[in-house]
Amino acid sequence: MRKFIYALLVTLVAITTSCSTSDNTVVPQLNLGQAAYTLANGTVKIKLEADAAPTTTVSVPVTISGTAAEGTDYTISGKSFELKAGEKEAFITLTRVTVKDSKTLTVTLGAAPQGFENGTMNYTTVNLLGKDAAVFSFENYADQLTLSKTYTIVLQKADGSIYNASTATEFEVEVDPSSTAVEGTHFKFTNNVKTITVNANKSKGTISLDFLKLETGKNTIVLKLKEKTGFNYGNNDKLTVTIVGPTTFNGTWAFSEVSPANKAWWAHDWSANTDDLVTGTSADQIKFEGSSYQSYTFTPTISGKLKNYFTSACAATFVNERQEKMQEEGGMPPREVTLSVLKFDKINTNISATDSKVQAAVVGFRIFKNDNSEEILECTIYDYEPTADTWKDIYEVMKYEPSDPLMLTAPIRVYFKRVK
Repeated sequence: MRKFIYALLVTLVAITTSCSTSDNTVVPQLNLGQAAYTLANGTVKIKLEADAAPTTTVSVPVTISGTAAEGTDYTISGKSFELKAGEKEAFITLTRVTVKDSKTLTVTLGAAPQGFENGTMNYTTVNLLGKDAAVFSFENYADQLTLSKTYTIVLQKADGSIYNASTATEFEVEVDPSSTAVEGTHFKFTNNVKTITVNANKSKGTISLDFLKLETGKNTIVLKLKEKTGFNYGNNDKLTVTIVGPTTFNGTWAFSEVSPANKAWWAHDWSANTDDLVTGTSADQIKFEGSSYQSYTFTPTISGKLKNYFTSACAATFVNERQEKMQEEGGMPPREVTLSVLKFDKINTNISATDSKVQAAVVGFRIFKNDNSEEILECTIYDYEPTADTWKDIYEVMKYEPSDPLMLTAPIRVYFKRVK
């Protein structure tokens, strides 16, 4: 009898252990990133998310259904997600071909590969908007925050043409939970304004952020446009902003060249040669020394013609940041960059060896890396009153549409490479 009871207990333990092992086995799931997507004019990426990364690349097939016709209304990058080894996300791209009538399509996951199972988000709907549908979107999908920055939303029709608001219209912005930066600690909304107003008969509006603190691992802001009745999301319903903080220019920089695009622009559009005003060699150097971005001691050691502008050592003080349109690069609208504006105590604004008008002047700077990953200091000279032939005539022409400074829209850009 005791043997029978012992055998029964062993059997029960074995059964219990077997059930426990089975119940605790978790099969990683595959889910689509969103329940619905909107496709106006352009592309949209459908995201696949895996609970765990595969050890080898696996293919996850999809089926497409709906009123939209492939090849006529859209194209698709593939009929399966390729989930690579070690990765937990994969994408399929849909591209709009003809924007005419509104259509829909449904992307549904096929059989899950071995070791995975499909989750509840195993299908998604893509709404292809009709050509007259109103779309709102951030102008860019990514940007940076130095000290302060303004970001733009654009209203369009689904076919890509401009959509002008009939009345002043407000769009709300929120901080997406995926942000690592904390509002109020690392950044703030300028004047605490979290809405974007697009005025009547306009197609653009802006919102601004201010820098507060730079902290490793907490430097990403994701701005999300809230849903708006009567409008559909465009390609960029979110904007990822990387906090970089104020730029400092400390160090020694050697003359490299006048920006090739800027030099060509002057020659083509103005029949002017920048060599008349700016030349130099790698032996020509400028040096910034300061304990913060707010003020520097500036020391030039220059033998080329640029010495006629930067004539002597002086103090350089931070004034503000400004957005600069890189008109020489072409494009509509031109690419914009952020310049740090420094005020120099002693500048010869005539840029001349014979004419001298030494006074305080402002100069724009920014740092970027070239294709060789070298740090480049770009110096934008726009506060000048040239007296050289051709250039003095250009200066007189600029008086008909005055800016402040007068040559604001007629800059000369000079590149320096970091020495140390």
